[in-house]
Amino acid sequence: MFRVFIDETGEFRPCAVGSCELAAVFGVILPELDSDLLQKDFSSFLAKLPRSAFVNGEPKGRCLSLDQHMTLAKLLNAHRGIMTAPVTFNRQIDSPAFDSWPQKLRELLEKEAAKCIHVEMQRHVENVARQCGNLNSQQISRLMTYKIAVERALHGICLFYHCAKYHSSYSPIEIVFDRTGTPNNREELVFN
Repeated sequence: MFRVFIDETGEFRPCAVGSCELAAVFGVILPELDSDLLQKDFSSFLAKLPRSAFVNGEPKGRCLSLDQHMTLAKLLNAHRGIMTAPVTFNRQIDSPAFDSWPQKLRELLEKEAAKCIHVEMQRHVENVARQCGNLNSQQISRLMTYKIAVERALHGICLFYHCAKYHSSYSPIEIVFDRTGTPNNREELVFN
């Protein structure tokens, strides 16, 4: 089994004028063959963190020091079978253009739906267009960043775990999303 753990940090909206901020979605690809030792090392890492590094019992990257981030990066790097799939979202965006994303995406998908030959596919694309139009720009940018992270993780599995050692790990491939906010919010419904 492969597990891909995906989490996010930052806000998926334009940053204040003059500031340079980004948001990120980070995937960790973990083949079952390599998971026991990493789990042991990660548990040891967590045990050494101060209480201030946790929010509701979960370690949070924003609460870690630079040294703690570096220790975590070295820990992951020390496990040769582990890969990461980071995706960044540049928040230096023109706000009016950003705010129009849901409507523009809806219009684009509606045009594509009209080109569909099969009625069932046309209805499906029209439904996706409506759903995208109902999202706000932060939700769309978050979903697109997650989509890219999942895609990169799957490409990474295909490209770097192709040797015979990992063939038995291909079934199943499990993608685990960290909670994205309040239960049953739109993002969680899309991911599950």
